[in-house]
Amino acid sequence: MSAIVFLATGFNLNTGNSNFRIMNHPIVDDYDGFNNAYELLQAPPLEHYEVIPERSVNTESLIVMMQAKPTTGNLFEGSLFEIYTELESYILNHPSLDRVIQLDYSDPNNVKPKTITSFTSSWGTYYNNTADAVRGLADDSEPLPFPYSTYPPAATANLRTGLRIGLVDKYFGADNHKARALRIIVPLGGPFEGYNNTDISASAQETMLGNVMVDDFLPTLKKYTGRSDVTVVFWAPGIVDVIVDELLLGDASLAIGSLMVVWLYMWFHTKSLYFSTLGMFQMIVSFPVTYFIHKIIYGFYWMGILNFLSLFILLGIGADDVFIIVDAWKQSHGAGKRVNSTLASKMTFTWVRASKTMLVTTCTTAAAFFANALSEIPPIMEFGIFTGTLVIINYLLVISFFSAVLIIRHKYLRSYFFFCIPNRSVDCLPWILSDEEREEVNVRKASGDNELRWLERFFRSPYTKGLFKARYVVIGVFLVICAIAGYFATGISPDDKAAVFLPDDNLLQMFVAMTNDEFYSDPRVRSVKLHLVWGVKGVDREAADVTDVEDFGKTVYESAAEFNIDASNAVDVQVSVLNSCVKFFQLDGEDASQPLFRTDSRYCFMEAYQDYLEASNVTWPIAGDQFVDSLCDWRTAAKPDGEGTWESEIDCQGEGASRRIVWFHVWGVSTLPAAIPESRSRKVYDRVEALAQEIVDDPSTPSVLRRMFQTCSLYVGMQTESELVRSALVGIIVSLSVVLVALIICTNDILLTLWAFLSIAGIVASILGIMVMVGWKLGIIESICVAILAGLSVDYIVHLAVAFRETEITKAERQSGKPMRYLRVRNAVTELGISVLSAAITTLLSAALLLFTQVLFFVKFGQFMMIAIACAVVWAFGCFISFLFVWVPSRPPSFAPACFACYSHLSIASTFMFVDLFLCSRSGPYHEAHDVLVLVPVTLPLLQMLWRLR
Repeated sequence: MSAIVFLATGFNLNTGNSNFRIMNHPIVDDYDGFNNAYELLQAPPLEHYEVIPERSVNTESLIVMMQAKPTTGNLFEGSLFEIYTELESYILNHPSLDRVIQLDYSDPNNVKPKTITSFTSSWGTYYNNTADAVRGLADDSEPLPFPYSTYPPAATANLRTGLRIGLVDKYFGADNHKARALRIIVPLGGPFEGYNNTDISASAQETMLGNVMVDDFLPTLKKYTGRSDVTVVFWAPGIVDVIVDELLLGDASLAIGSLMVVWLYMWFHTKSLYFSTLGMFQMIVSFPVTYFIHKIIYGFYWMGILNFLSLFILLGIGADDVFIIVDAWKQSHGAGKRVNSTLASKMTFTWVRASKTMLVTTCTTAAAFFANALSEIPPIMEFGIFTGTLVIINYLLVISFFSAVLIIRHKYLRSYFFFCIPNRSVDCLPWILSDEEREEVNVRKASGDNELRWLERFFRSPYTKGLFKARYVVIGVFLVICAIAGYFATGISPDDKAAVFLPDDNLLQMFVAMTNDEFYSDPRVRSVKLHLVWGVKGVDREAADVTDVEDFGKTVYESAAEFNIDASNAVDVQVSVLNSCVKFFQLDGEDASQPLFRTDSRYCFMEAYQDYLEASNVTWPIAGDQFVDSLCDWRTAAKPDGEGTWESEIDCQGEGASRRIVWFHVWGVSTLPAAIPESRSRKVYDRVEALAQEIVDDPSTPSVLRRMFQTCSLYVGMQTESELVRSALVGIIVSLSVVLVALIICTNDILLTLWAFLSIAGIVASILGIMVMVGWKLGIIESICVAILAGLSVDYIVHLAVAFRETEITKAERQSGKPMRYLRVRNAVTELGISVLSAAITTLLSAALLLFTQVLFFVKFGQFMMIAIACAVVWAFGCFISFLFVWVPSRPPSFAPACFACYSHLSIASTFMFVDLFLCSRSGPYHEAHDVLVLVPVTLPLLQMLWRLR
């Protein structure tokens, strides 16, 4: 069945993070609207027949960085520089490079590598040696060789600064001629041979480029890693994929290890290889079945990598359900002659007891995960829906498939001794004894504790007696713990550091760290750009599919009437845009000690347009009736640094009298690192936003320019981190609210619900408090963990609450003289305590293996699961049971029986509602019919209530 599901649906794994971001926020909408429009200007969609020169478009780069060990060393000296030149020579002289390197058809050499030795040698004999080249690179007073010596002073200064920023560490300069880190940048270009342009068979071209990098360059680059004198790291298309795949493959082997560990414990607990194997099979099968629903019914084309974390959650929940139904079957042996008279009566006893207990926890746990569907971050929303569905599918398989497993075992396989771990206890013997011998065992078990398993005996006597005596002390201790944890929990705050997903010694993490620590941001590598935008309104996501990782909506432009630059306002527009540029590029950075923008990467088209007009002896600002045609014709001019034209800054459409400026923007490359936390991004945003508001409020700003906005890629991450914190807190509140309602419905007891809810709240407070105590802050990883916190906290307490509510007191127990609540608690923990504790152990074992993974996200998730499960077990068997000892009616009251008798319908209805709320937000036939369909799960329970209340 699993194979059929995968073959029928296909499997599309999304390992990227392009859509791990918030949607539907004004700041993000501004960025997406601008970015879509900007990409269209930079690379308009090409038709099949359109031809562009081979390898003329920069698509990717091969980047190699080298750092001295220790960092006080100088890579310009001796053997260290020889290592650099050796590596550079290997890369630039490799025959395969001629297939992929970007070509510059305006350059006689026709190639564009950026290296130190290309700076010293490609200009002939101007520099006699490396020392002279270093001085020429470091000292702004040194002249540059031809043809750069003919450039204006500002252009040569920009060129020298660009070389320093791109190739040498940021500590290098006129006062420091030592290089602690160097970089090699080789632009890779498309289209490749045999293709007209980069849009034709784009994936095939990407694959070809990746194969060249992996097959021809990766083996040699790896030989330079692990040296004692230098640290070498690299980044290239294809190579990154190989490193990530190796990483995930190693971590996937630990996931298989988790399956094995849980399977072995299930065998130990059930004493049956048959039960443990088919129980594990049932859990594994639930994953592809859920994926089928996820893709075909919900419409998620991509399978997010985050969804695989649900496997570790499933190991705990699935094992829990298997333990409950197996233990219910074993407990049926001592349930009397009426239950054991036929297989049907025995199975009825088992199925009713187990399915009712599992249904409650399934509904509460699934609802807690479904609450994440409210998140504005698609991967978290998808994870919540996928995991909630997985919990339900697992429950349905347990009560159907595994019930059949029990029957088959009883009818056909009970004579096979090898299926059991041999012992003389009730765990194994009833399968192989005769009817008379089995009845004798049942009688002995019904008469006392002798045939109980050792853990059941522990729960029945020492645990129950001891906790009953110390109940007030235990409650007091837990209240103190809760107060302390709650105090610390109030100190939880967003992370002030950028998220790190890989260990420090991982090649990719070393590359990111070296880029941020040793080099200024560079437009050829990865840079943070800030923009002032006019003429764009935002983005329309109405037709966007949130399940598509590449669908960010469609740009909405201002209409021709709204953004109408004509003779009446053209002069004011020119002056206002230029003044905006001046103010924009004068902004301070994160502190007043450095500018916000690099001096060599400030792109104000109006400033360049003014220089062009003045060089042509034309007065600026140009007359209004000439401005639109003049600017649109000029925008094809080359930029001062030679990096393209101004066509990517100004969008003009139409011809003749209908010609108009659709939108434009000014931008600069900032001095900010490529990745900074929300707290730092927010300061930058506030500073630039204040300037944007000042420009809008300026009386001299023409009305056509008053709808401008500022944007930056950092703001998407900033709002995503804010949303993670918000969705985590909202997830906790919504989940706890759902759990509260479900507990009232399922237990039919307000007081029991109160103690269970307080205990669950105590678990949440304890976990949050521990997170703060160990120094965790709400970054991406931690916020996801908090969002699923309630889903991991409810199971054990809900199990015990339902067991307390459903347990039966025998006549002999009533005559023992012990308090009724004591007897109810004792029976509940005896019947279900072993299943709950075993489920916790399996979850802890599977989470423990995550601690050995390479991806820090998995490591922290494993740590979080261990903390959450430990807290849930301690609170369930400590505080909650003590609450039951202190103040719960001996005979649970019948609270609104007419209403709550249909709790199963309401649970199904609430689940249906969650799914409906998601599906109705999407386009398609379901969107049109959901208003009718949603009445079905709501109306049926209400009609049943009215019928029972009649």
